[in-house]
Amino acid sequence: MQHKQETVPVQAHVAMVPSPGMGHLIPLVELANRLVLHHYIRVTFIIPDDGSPMKPHKQLLESLQEMISTVFLPPVNFEDLPDNVKMETRFELSMRRSLHAFRDSLKVLVESESTTGDQLVALVVDLFGGYVQCCERIWCAAVHFLHFNYYGIVVYFSLA
Repeated sequence: MQHKQETVPVQAHVAMVPSPGMGHLIPLVELANRLVLHHYIRVTFIIPDDGSPMKPHKQLLESLQEMISTVFLPPVNFEDLPDNVKMETRFELSMRRSLHAFRDSLKVLVESESTTGDQLVALVVDLFGGYVQCCERIWCAAVHFLHFNYYGIVVYFSLA
């Protein structure tokens, strides 16, 4: 007697955009794994390139399950910035300067709905996520995913 394995059709699709850096990517990877495992939601990471080494990012993202895909945005140009610019400034500028490439990637995801049957239902961004204004054009929810460790929460509430 053969057992048929029932597959659940994917219906929802979420795009996730971490700020540059592994500390921003790893919590979103954990969230993506849970969305796939518990809700069978397909996830696409859209990764901005601030010029930092991308090899660790690629290794992590390539090790994920097949319902999690990745789009790497082209590197942004920082030649106009002084050498001593703060890391936070680079993060913010990398997000801002890759906005055009991000919009193009998001457009491809939305257009692929007709072939995959998945509907882009949310865009998840973290702390430096300046891409939420793109959601208004494609009618999907924008979600800010803020992750803190215990020490960060204590500091946050002590300053409040």
